[in-house]
Amino acid sequence: MGYDGEPMKDYEKLSREHFDAMAENYDLKDGTYYSELPKKCCDAAAEVISGIAYDKMLDVGCGTGYLVRKLFSLRRAEYCGLDLSPEMLKQARSKFRESDSVSFTQGSSEKLPYEDETFDVLTCIMSFHHYPNPQNAVNEAYRVLKHGGTYIVADVDKHGYTPSEPSEVAAYDAEEMGNMMRTAGFSVLSLSVPAERSYMVIAEKLLQ
Repeated sequence: MGYDGEPMKDYEKLSREHFDAMAENYDLKDGTYYSELPKKCCDAAAEVISGIAYDKMLDVGCGTGYLVRKLFSLRRAEYCGLDLSPEMLKQARSKFRESDSVSFTQGSSEKLPYEDETFDVLTCIMSFHHYPNPQNAVNEAYRVLKHGGTYIVADVDKHGYTPSEPSEVAAYDAEEMGNMMRTAGFSVLSLSVPAERSYMVIAEKLLQ
């Protein structure tokens, strides 16, 4: 139960249902909140990643696979995408029917279905405000990243933010995100504004 006596929302279920419903037309929504801002943030993340040496990356909250597809066109590596929505994943898989170096998995950011120290790069673009337990998601990112690995989060900034869907939990700003990363053990490298109403934080899991 919530503090007000009301049942706690199942945000993951709400998020899955919300994105399942829009998956078929998600990539067609150019010029709206659902595509323009996430794509700008993905493009900014891709620019950063293009300068990093990596063999395996994970995009958490991958949606229809926009970022994975962009990176795949730039460099051959092993790419994994994870999302709660099976319908969004269906759209993502349709873009990589003939590739054995790209895989998509249904799952939660708060319980990643991967072994410790699996990835060189982990991204989370425009999905963090849907997470009911954000620190758990950051802790999981730390767990599955290799030492020396890069963690990139870009999301809507809380300043001027108003939730518009039942599946949205809370937004943060770059400083708050950086603090969550530090709590998990990351070293924060940079904070930036990739697009209006958003932030991007880049962190590193330090070498032992």
